[in-house]
Amino acid sequence: MSGSGSTGAARPRADGGDRVAVTAESVWPDDAEADDEGVVVNWFAREGATVKADESLCECQLEKVSFDVLAPTGGELVEIVKGEDDTITRGDTLAWIRPT
Repeated sequence: MSGSGSTGAARPRADGGDRVAVTAESVWPDDAEADDEGVVVNWFAREGATVKADESLCECQLEKVSFDVLAPTGGELVEIVKGEDDTITRGDTLAWIRPT
């Protein structure tokens, strides 16, 4: 992670099934309130990978700060919704994890 971003676990959001959403909402830096959009820079985990709770999944970049989005729970990373270079906003679902 570069810059002076903050890290933290993304707040889980269930889809009514057996998946938990990975979002940037809870880790969006407080000092970046004016930044409405960012970009996914790099995914550290790939679809199908087993991830641990609080593991860094991807790096996101705002205008002046970057931050890691962490897994809200352990399990299988079943779907990456926002790929590298995709534009994101604070509440976007970035990926889905099936808890184990």
